[in-house]
Amino acid sequence: MIGTLDYAFAAQHLTYVEMELLGLLPVDGRYTSFCVVRNPYDRALSSIMHFYPAQWANAADEVERHAGFERDLQDWLRKPLKDHNERAHRRPQLDYMRNKFGNIAIDHVLRFESLDADFCEFSRLLGIPETNIKRQGASGRVRSYHDYYSLYSKKLVEAAFGADIETFGYTY
Repeated sequence: MIGTLDYAFAAQHLTYVEMELLGLLPVDGRYTSFCVVRNPYDRALSSIMHFYPAQWANAADEVERHAGFERDLQDWLRKPLKDHNERAHRRPQLDYMRNKFGNIAIDHVLRFESLDADFCEFSRLLGIPETNIKRQGASGRVRSYHDYYSLYSKKLVEAAFGADIETFGYTY
């Protein structure tokens, strides 16, 4: 969607291009940018559990968990999304980092899986006090994302988010 403006001022999730087009970036280039990426397999599961009832999420039966997640994942990946927030969760993470020329324009990439350590290192680089980041909005899921995936749902995520998986070196 390079060059397309999809924004909601009350929402979050603006891409770098959207910030450029809205004039939200300093023109003198005197800023340091960073973003946080998340393992695409974990991110997809988290999104499904956020947007769908996911009664299968706590099922003791592995087949039920796999089938429920697979069904909702297929639906989520296929359906046209009109809501900015849902669309933002389905976009590849690389979309948030590319400028209007298609180049990655972010200075530092932090990982959700090691956010506290990464943010402390980032703070040190900037010469600012280290801060512990408090997680908010966590689902309280107790199982690993591995416990929800079938071979087919794994392939669906790889097809949808393969560029993120490759670029950031994620593995299943």
